[in-house]
Amino acid sequence: MKDELGAVESVKSASDIYAPLSGQVFEVNEALTSKPSLINKSAEGEGTICLTIRGLIHIGWICKIVVTEADKELGSLLDEKQYNEFLEAQHDEESMQEAEDKSKH
Repeated sequence: MKDELGAVESVKSASDIYAPLSGQVFEVNEALTSKPSLINKSAEGEGTICLTIRGLIHIGWICKIVVTEADKELGSLLDEKQYNEFLEAQHDEESMQEAEDKSKH
C-alpha cells in the first residue's frame, strides 16, 4: 500500500497520488495524458464512459487496479460520509491554525 501512482500539478502546488490499496495497475486512463483537466470531473456525477461489473466508470478515473490484499485492506477505506467528515475536520483545523497565526502577529 502507499505506492505512488502519479502526481497532479496546479499553478500553486504539486501532490503525489497514492494507491488506496495493494495491487497491480492493469489499465490507465490514457485520456488524462492529452487532457489532464478530466481529473477534475466528478467520479460520482456526469461523464460516464463505460459500464463495469462494479458500476460506472467516469472520465475522471486515473487507473484500474487488481486488488491483492482486499480482505485485509478494504475495511480501512473511508466511505463517502466518513471522507466528507475527514475533509471538514481538516478544514476546521486549518481555519483554527490560520486564526491562531493571525492572533500572534
